[in-house]
Amino acid sequence: MSRTVTGWKAFRGPDEEGRWDGKSLHFLFHGHGGSRLVPMDRWLHAKARRVRDGRGRWYRSGFHFLERVEDALAFDRLTKGKYVFFLVEARRTRPKPRSRAGIRLAQDIKVLSGTMMQ
Repeated sequence: MSRTVTGWKAFRGPDEEGRWDGKSLHFLFHGHGGSRLVPMDRWLHAKARRVRDGRGRWYRSGFHFLERVEDALAFDRLTKGKYVFFLVEARRTRPKPRSRAGIRLAQDIKVLSGTMMQ
């Protein structure tokens, strides 16, 4: 079994502005299993496939997350509080290629309920 690490993942709420209603979270860009709704407290597994970043460079897909709380806080400031962050457990992790923001990729992730960053 792979080592489990914790980190922070950004999500959106269900309304137009992405505000969280205290109930449902949505993945930012790509859904999982045909839905953008985030299931809490259960392991999710990313399909390993080749995808492109915003500059057209290829990398192996996975769930994006930030391992250090300082990186999550910096990302929150950069995005002007547009997202909500929850603590996640992650397995089979690796650095995201050419990322300067401390972003990591995980093949397995579990979003922990009741752990929203304040």
